[in-house]
Amino acid sequence: MGETDDRRYPWNFVALGQLYERQGKQELADEQLRAASAAAPHQAFIHYDLGVVEMEEGLYAAALADFEAELKRSPTYRPAMVGRAEALEKLGRKGEAVALYQRAGVQAPTRTAKRPKLALKPVVQPSPSPSPSVALAVASPLPSPTRTARPKIVHHRVLATPQPVAVAQATPGPVRPPWATPPPSNPSSAVAVAPQTNTKLTEVSSDARNYLLDVGQDLGFTRALPSGEPSESTAVLRSDLTDALAKRPVDVSQLLYVGTSALLSGRIELASAAFNAAGDAAPHDWRGPYFAGLTAQAGGDSSQAQSYFRSSIVREPRAEAYTSLALVYLQNGDSSSAAGYARRAVEMTPSYEPGRFVAGMLDLIQSDLRGAEVNLTAAKDLGGAPARTAYFLTEVHDIVGASGVSGG
Repeated sequence: MGETDDRRYPWNFVALGQLYERQGKQELADEQLRAASAAAPHQAFIHYDLGVVEMEEGLYAAALADFEAELKRSPTYRPAMVGRAEALEKLGRKGEAVALYQRAGVQAPTRTAKRPKLALKPVVQPSPSPSPSVALAVASPLPSPTRTARPKIVHHRVLATPQPVAVAQATPGPVRPPWATPPPSNPSSAVAVAPQTNTKLTEVSSDARNYLLDVGQDLGFTRALPSGEPSESTAVLRSDLTDALAKRPVDVSQLLYVGTSALLSGRIELASAAFNAAGDAAPHDWRGPYFAGLTAQAGGDSSQAQSYFRSSIVREPRAEAYTSLALVYLQNGDSSSAAGYARRAVEMTPSYEPGRFVAGMLDLIQSDLRGAEVNLTAAKDLGGAPARTAYFLTEVHDIVGASGVSGG
């Protein structure tokens, strides 16, 4: 099976890949799972299983990409969220990892903590090919997680009928300079949608919400953090913090460096202390409270984050702070207010790609198809937008086309 089986049945490659992984043959497991991915790139769990094997091989960047691919298909799939957090941690992006652990409802591991062990319940899954059926397993958490020597694949019933997945095509959207079309500031400009497209729009809007919340967790999403060194020891950073405060005037740049270094390595308390000190030392500088807000957000305190972002705006209205406020409000379930803050960011700085992207995604969530088209097109044209921007733009065009109403 696997190497010689019919490629119409990618489950065979998955089953053999899982078998090799259990035998500790990571290279062979990798080969079979990649064959499965090539045969059925959108089938559930393949990218997750491949990511686990890549973690075992030490291919952390590749594992991160595969966990992210799984999350694009299933944004709330917790094992993939935990896997992505582990990959981020291995790559030194500990602040992002801590935030993702918290979103997944998992306590961030300490240096000595081990990955939770999974209890495997055998399930017989018949193969569609003439070969004998193969016993697979469905993972369920043990009441008290214990350590395994290395990550293990969660063996899924991968041939359970998967949900249809919309595949983004390479068809480009309309090409225009990002500033050529002003963003619609009035929600009444939304394109009317025919009743038969409502289900499709609801599905895409839900996908957009989950994806926006996911990419918005990246500490570098708003492109505002200054440079830092996350590998710096806590003792050195505390010494730098003390030295910065002892200088006259206080060295704000050094405080921001300490805060960023601590935040990127998941040392939330130290980061918060440094950024608050920077805010106190420079009462007119927007950066101290803004970065303190990012720190509170990474620590899971959205209320405190919101307060810091507002304080930053009082000092100096910036597109970065309005964009972050939009993400906090969306996280709290208020997409209408979130869309309003995103529009403020776009009106303030039309060339700010993160603001355009967030505004476009929130327009889509709010069913404002014209706004979504304008802002997502601008985000794509500006460059650096998240990977699925073109996909959501294509979905907007498809929905508008199906409704028979022009989005222009």
